Amino acid sequence: MQASQTGSYNEQYSNSIQSEPIENIQLSHLVNRKALPGPSKNPSASTTNYAPIGAEQSVERWSTRPKELNQSTHAWDLAFLWDIFITILPVFFLVLGISALVFDGKPISTPGDNIVRATSLGPTLFPIIFASLVGRLMRSVSVWRAQNGGKLGFLEQLNGSQSLAGALERAWCLRRYGIISTSILALWTLSPLGGQSALRILSKRTMNNFNTQQLHYINSGTDSGFDGLSSQAYDLSMINSLYTAALLSPENAKQSSMDSWGNVKVPIVDTFVSDSGQNHTVEDGTFVMPNQSQTIEYSSLIGIIVVGTPGTGNFTIETSYFRLNCGNIVHGVTQNEILPYIGKTQIHNSTTIFELDTFGLDTNALWPNGSEPAPDINPNIVFISFNDDYGSGAEGYYVAKCNLTQPTVESQVTCNDGSCKIDAMRQLDPGINTYFNYEDFKEYNSEMSNYSIFEAFMVNLPLATGTVHSGTSTPTEQYLVGASQLFYEEAPVQLNVTDPVSFSLRLTRIFNTYWQPALAPVYTAGNYPTNQTLYQNETTAPFLNNAVTAMLPHPQTVYKADRVWVGLLLITTLILQICAIAGLIIKRACTIPDILGYISTMTRDNPYLPLPEGGNTLDGLERARLLYDLQVQVADVRWESDIGHLALKTVDSTLGLGKVEKNRYYI
Repeated sequence: MQASQTGSYNEQYSNSIQSEPIENIQLSHLVNRKALPGPSKNPSASTTNYAPIGAEQSVERWSTRPKELNQSTHAWDLAFLWDIFITILPVFFLVLGISALVFDGKPISTPGDNIVRATSLGPTLFPIIFASLVGRLMRSVSVWRAQNGGKLGFLEQLNGSQSLAGALERAWCLRRYGIISTSILALWTLSPLGGQSALRILSKRTMNNFNTQQLHYINSGTDSGFDGLSSQAYDLSMINSLYTAALLSPENAKQSSMDSWGNVKVPIVDTFVSDSGQNHTVEDGTFVMPNQSQTIEYSSLIGIIVVGTPGTGNFTIETSYFRLNCGNIVHGVTQNEILPYIGKTQIHNSTTIFELDTFGLDTNALWPNGSEPAPDINPNIVFISFNDDYGSGAEGYYVAKCNLTQPTVESQVTCNDGSCKIDAMRQLDPGINTYFNYEDFKEYNSEMSNYSIFEAFMVNLPLATGTVHSGTSTPTEQYLVGASQLFYEEAPVQLNVTDPVSFSLRLTRIFNTYWQPALAPVYTAGNYPTNQTLYQNETTAPFLNNAVTAMLPHPQTVYKADRVWVGLLLITTLILQICAIAGLIIKRACTIPDILGYISTMTRDNPYLPLPEGGNTLDGLERARLLYDLQVQVADVRWESDIGHLALKTVDSTLGLGKVEKNRYYI
C-alpha cells in the first residue's frame, strides 16, 4: 500500500515538473518548507524524516564570541604581506624585458648570461604568477560584487574563471558568450603568450664588427713593360713566361676568381646576366651582380695585384681592361683583300706581316694620311691567322675585325678565408677612349729609338709562346677555338667554326692576359714587398698604385634582443601588473569574508552538521582549516521518506541508510 502511494506521488511530482517550463517553477515547488522542519532532537521519533545529526562537535579555537569583520590579526597581517609580495612579482618580468633591451648588441658578459638564464624560467614562472594574480582578481571581484549585490550567474562566472580551462567551462556551461566571457578568455590567453615571450626576448648571436686596413693595388695606367726597347728587352722574357704559364694553367684555375699567384681577376661586366636572363645595362653606373648560376667570364687569366689581401674582408677597386667585340671570322681572304682592313702594308718594322708563320694583329687607328683619328672613334683591331688549311696561303686567310674599347669599372671585392672574388661591379664610363692614344698608335719614327707601346704589344703577342712549325697553330690560336690541349702540335685550327661571341671573349682574355703582367713583370708572380708604407710614396713604391681602405670583419658574439617579443612581454606584464594591483585593492575593499566556492561554505548554518554556534565571520579557508578533521559526506538526509533530500552531513551510523541511489527521487 505504501509502495503504491509512493509510486503515485513520484509519478505525479515528475509530471508536474516536466509539464511546467523551468522559468515558471517557483522556489516553493522545489522546496516544501513544511516538509523540512528543523532537525529533531529525538532521533527515534517516528514523526521525523531526518537523519540524526549526532552530538555537537567540539572545534578547537572556534570563535563563539561576536567580533568585527576584517579585524586585524596576526594571520591577517601575514596574508596582507603575502598579497603585497605577489603583487610586485610582475616587476621581475618588467626588469627582465628592459634588461634585454639594455644588453642588446653588447658583448658576452656574466650579467648578460644571467639574464639569458633568467629568460629560460619565463615559461614556468610567468603562468604560475599570472594564474595566482588574475585568479585573485577574479575571486576578489566576485566577493566584492556579492557584497554589493550582483547577478548570481555573473558571480559564478567570475568565481569559476580562475584558469583558462575554468573560464572556458564557465562560458560554456552558463551559455554566456558576450563581451564579459570574451574579455575573460582574452585575459587568460595572455598567460602562455607572456611565458613564451619571456623565453625569446634575448639570445646570443655572432655578428661582425669591422676594423679598417689600408691596402694598395696596381694602377691600370702604370707604365707598361712594352714602353721602350730597353725595358722591353728586360721585361719581355718575364711577360712571355707569365702569359704562357697562364695559358698552361688547369681549367679550374682559369675559371677561378684568383689566378695562380693570388691576384684578383676582374670579370667582364657586360656579360653579367640578371635572374630574369637579361644582360645588365651597365651604362647607368649602378652596381650589378651576376646570376648565381652563370659562369663568370673574366677579362684576363691574370688578375690585379693587391698588396695585403685580407683573409676575410671587403674593399673596392677601380680598374680598366680591354674589351674586344668581333664580327664573323671570314675565311679565304687574300692578301689584296686584307690590305683594306689594315690601311698599310707593313707594321712590324721591316718585316711584312705575311712573312710570319703565326697570326698577326694590326689596327686602323691611323688615317691613311697618318693624321690623328677623331677622339670619339674607337680603334679597330684586325686579327689575321696566317695558317690556313694548306699552309701556303693560296686559299686565303682567316680574318676578323674587332672593335676595341677600354671600360673603367669599379669592383666590390669580397674575401673569405683568403679567397677573394669580385661579386659586384659598376661601369664608370663606356670606354670610348683607351690608354692607346695617338702617341701609342703612331708607327715607328726613325728619330725615336723605340717602338710605340701598342705596336710593341701587337708585334710580340703572336710570338709570346715561341715559334711553331709551319702549318700548325700557336697555343694562342688553339685557345681561341677552345682547344683542351694548347701546346699539342696538330693541323691548323679552323677559326671560322668559332662563334663571334666566344671568339670575342677569348680574344679579350688573350689581350688582357698579355697586357696585365707588362704593368709589373717583376711583381705579378707575387714577389712584391708587403710593407704598406712603401706604397705610400711614389719614389719608394715598386709600382704605381692606388690606395683603398678595406673593411675587415671581426666576429664577435653579442646579445640580440628580439624587440617584438620584448614588446609582447612588456605589454602582457603591464596588464598583469594592473590586474595584480586591482586585485589587491578590491580584495582589501571587501568587508565580507571570502566564502564563495569553498566546501567549508556548505557547513554554514547547516542543520545536519553539529557545529557550535558562531563562526559566522570566518572565511572559507580559515573555516576549512578549523574543520579539517571533521568527517562529512553528501548523503540522503531523508532516507526514511519516499522523496529523498541531499545535503552535506557528518559521517555517522546512518551512512549506509543515507546512501544516494540513482533510481530514487530527490527534492
